[in-house]
Amino acid sequence: MSKTPREPTAESARVALVNAEKRESFVASAIAARLATMASGKGYAAEEVHAYARARARKQCVRKPEAISWREQSALPGGPNTPDGS
Repeated sequence: MSKTPREPTAESARVALVNAEKRESFVASAIAARLATMASGKGYAAEEVHAYARARARKQCVRKPEAISWREQSALPGGPNTPDGS
């Protein structure tokens, strides 16, 4: 069965629609995650997350990093929400 001249255009439109829906879902998920993080006031230290990921990649059995309160840390002198912070 041969394709009509418009079939490639229709297929491109379908692919674009699927990609737009995936992007919309991804952005909605990211916004929800940010709101949950802001509401909880907890997060993970980047160094600990990176060390955990490296250890897991080496097939090592390691404990997951623990969430910490970033609000308390940012209120410390030199924290990101203080005038002398970076």
